[in-house]
Amino acid sequence: MHTRLVCELLLPRAMNGKHVYRTLRGGAVCLALSAAVFASSAVAQQTPAPPGPNPDLLPTGQMPLSPNAEAFRTHVGLLLQEHTYLAGATTEALIMGRREEYLANQAMLNANTVELSRVIGALYGPANEAQFFQGWKRHIQDYELYAQGAMTGSAAQKQQARADLDAYVAEAQTFLQSLNPNAPTGRLGSALADHVHGTLDVIDAQAAKDVTRAYTLGRAGASMTANMLGDPLALSIIQEFPERFPGDPNATDAGFRRQTALLVQADTILGGAVLSNTVMGRTPEANAISGVLEQNTTDLTNLVGGRLGDSTEFASFWRDRQNALMTYAQAVPANDNGGRQQAVAQLSGFGQNIDQLFTPVGGSVLSERFVPQDTYVTSALDALGAHDVGTAKAFLGGASKQSEEIGIRLALAAAMAATAAQAR
Repeated sequence: MHTRLVCELLLPRAMNGKHVYRTLRGGAVCLALSAAVFASSAVAQQTPAPPGPNPDLLPTGQMPLSPNAEAFRTHVGLLLQEHTYLAGATTEALIMGRREEYLANQAMLNANTVELSRVIGALYGPANEAQFFQGWKRHIQDYELYAQGAMTGSAAQKQQARADLDAYVAEAQTFLQSLNPNAPTGRLGSALADHVHGTLDVIDAQAAKDVTRAYTLGRAGASMTANMLGDPLALSIIQEFPERFPGDPNATDAGFRRQTALLVQADTILGGAVLSNTVMGRTPEANAISGVLEQNTTDLTNLVGGRLGDSTEFASFWRDRQNALMTYAQAVPANDNGGRQQAVAQLSGFGQNIDQLFTPVGGSVLSERFVPQDTYVTSALDALGAHDVGTAKAFLGGASKQSEEIGIRLALAAAMAATAAQAR
């Protein structure tokens, strides 16, 4: 029921959604593709752009892209950070023998691959989209091959995967250079090599059942991929197509907004893993991931709170929200509706506090942007309680896509508050 409702609401905005929905795994893909488009970052504009043609009806090569240079730069980073987390989630489920979770994560990872490929197709045409898609899928398949080798103790299988990944990196460098002669292909190749080798380190930690190490490495790798691979790639594309991406990608506070969005997305993904493991009764795993989430929370609250001049109050509010979602997760296994209602009341309190912190300056209700994401997360937890893993993963993917707008609006509000404080 959840998946059907989301598809009905969002599928008209999906990227070639009819085809992908039929060929990849149902509900998870539908939501991942749909949410990817409606969160594709018109946030940097003061007023939304008028609706364009339905992307569902557009041929390959004509997918709408982010409306300006800053939005495109941010969106590419978020896509690659999401890819890294999804790749880790897929191999983790494979190694742990959780087939339903593996298939759901794999479908979300496939959807992310399609979205990345469609960006290439919109810029460089369908032939290059197909070549990128095939290569990107190949390196994901190598991760699974390596994970299988790690599971069985096959050093030969692991070496086969590693060798093919190294070959892919070299081929990808050549491919990127053919697309954009101005691209820093040496830098991109080095970052891609770091990405694939870092992912193999994550898989080794997963095979060793070292959850803390796997998620610590995963978070570091996701951030590195966004910043060292996604950023120079996006900037080289912006330089090549200035007419398609107007504006300055390095505008005042652009880096602050981008980093806030990346940290909010990481918070959403890591928080979703903690909450999911809580619902499924995997307390040791939930506790291990909580430590990594706390590292990300500290970075996020220091970044945003530091802009305000004091991170204490914002950090307290942000943890109140995390605690409210944990209250909801703990209520799900026992079908404790009283606990659910308590959590919803706590989330409402967070909204009031965050508005009191920012709204008197910004003039807008920031809490409204958290409501859809909270709804996605709590719906995912309810789906897990009903043992519907595919729908749960789809809703968590939707929550991840909400991170872009939340992060940018949060950064804008913090900058406005800081400016107003200086003027007083």
